[in-house]
Amino acid sequence: MIRKMIESDIENLIELEMSSFNHTLGKEFFLKALNNSFSYFYVYLENDNILGYISSLFDGEIIEILNFCVKEEYRRLKVGSKLLNYLLTNLYYLKANSAILEVRESNNVAINLYKSFGFKHINTRKNYYNDLENALVLQKIFTPFDDILKSYYESVSDLNDNKYFILNNQKLINKLIKKENIEIETNLELLDCKNDKLKRIYYSNIKGINLNISYNDIDIINDNNKLIELNTSMGIIKAFVFYDNLYIFDINIDYKNDNLILESLIMKLVNYVKELNIYNVYISSTENSLNNILEKWGLNMVKTYHVYNN
Repeated sequence: MIRKMIESDIENLIELEMSSFNHTLGKEFFLKALNNSFSYFYVYLENDNILGYISSLFDGEIIEILNFCVKEEYRRLKVGSKLLNYLLTNLYYLKANSAILEVRESNNVAINLYKSFGFKHINTRKNYYNDLENALVLQKIFTPFDDILKSYYESVSDLNDNKYFILNNQKLINKLIKKENIEIETNLELLDCKNDKLKRIYYSNIKGINLNISYNDIDIINDNNKLIELNTSMGIIKAFVFYDNLYIFDINIDYKNDNLILESLIMKLVNYVKELNIYNVYISSTENSLNNILEKWGLNMVKTYHVYNN
């Protein structure tokens, strides 16, 4: 389980930092963080034991990751991946546009983890640490989902010769949804020819998806390096590629009676796109049963929108 830090965690976190770094942010810093609206400190718990934690400051735009550590005996067990993914997905939902951190130049394990989440080396700070070791500055830039969605609709229109429209008139949106009583989170609303449903967008980094399952009898069809179709006797999943992002927009299988089918298909697709240097996964859902499955896998809802009949 992952939750926000509470005061009773502080002594354990100081001990964890000392064993990991030989220094600590200190009790006073932790206490101030509890009352600081810019502080986002999360702990990973198992049987009430803290296995790891991550601390950050977030000003509404940029995430600054401060300290991030896992007990030595629990490293390489995905505790760190889950913590980092939880932080990034939660703050992406709060409109973060980037994340930044420093890491020791010699810490290859941490560097490889960050790079697997889409962080890139942007600077080197010479003699940054007390022992004069250099620090690498790494940054991750988030792609606004509206940009992904707009590109997806434009590409689908080009490939299928269908008409898709982006509706930005707020008065018209309010008129259309009045009977539905749906809260608008963004002025990007879609008008297409399919149905009239509330869609939820779930997001995770690929490393954060909690799946480990085998798969068979599945073929991948890659169309124009934009649209990917995963085809099997069990069903079809369609996805759209936008830079380092994958948007799964169509899941056409009977997963309600057998979740393993859906897990197998998604895992096959995830492993495939890892080779394409894709780090972020978005999945569109209109059903509560699928919402529950996605949340169980470690994805978080980051946006809602409404699709109207044309």
